[in-house]
Amino acid sequence: MRIRFLVDGFNVYHSLKDAARLNDEKRGTSGCLGTRWFDLQRLAHEFIRTRLDGQAAVEKIQYFSAYAHHLQASSPDRIVRHQTYIACLLEFGIEPELGRFKPAGRRGNRRFEEKETDVAIGVHMMAAFATNACDMAVLVSGDTDLSPAIRVARATFPDKRIGVIFPFKRHQTELERLADVSMKVSSGMCFQFQLPDPVVTADGAVLRKPSSW
Repeated sequence: MRIRFLVDGFNVYHSLKDAARLNDEKRGTSGCLGTRWFDLQRLAHEFIRTRLDGQAAVEKIQYFSAYAHHLQASSPDRIVRHQTYIACLLEFGIEPELGRFKPAGRRGNRRFEEKETDVAIGVHMMAAFATNACDMAVLVSGDTDLSPAIRVARATFPDKRIGVIFPFKRHQTELERLADVSMKVSSGMCFQFQLPDPVVTADGAVLRKPSSW
């Protein structure tokens, strides 16, 4: 069985921050252990090992996210950290699919919202099924906005399977009911599934985990 993993980057990112924060609160520490240098490839293999008895192969891992350019002035290192992480993912064969932030709200109460991620995940899942690129799609997200895409995919491609990996504290019953198989990311997995530090690329570049991560 060929599996494509489609990762909701910000859903995962905020869940990892929650895991670190809750660990600090429990231990009475502050920022001692980071989680955001997260190894998506290891997560994919853990899903295959524990939910499919190892009888599958990773066809592709796609990472959906966006650079927060609107925060550049207040947090100039934010995009650099994100770019470093994506460079690591590329080194491990993970494909980034970048969307964008759009302004929302009225003038004076302007905020920015990430757009296109749930739509992009749904479109890529449908395209993968339509071209028979994989036998199963696994969505790494707890966003119920993905529910319509799963329903349509099921009706259109009844021979394909759909799984869901719920990031830490992002479990949704609706998504679980729609999935053939699911898995919850535990707090321990957030800390254990970390990329090497540093990651040395094929061309010799040294990518180090940001100190705040």
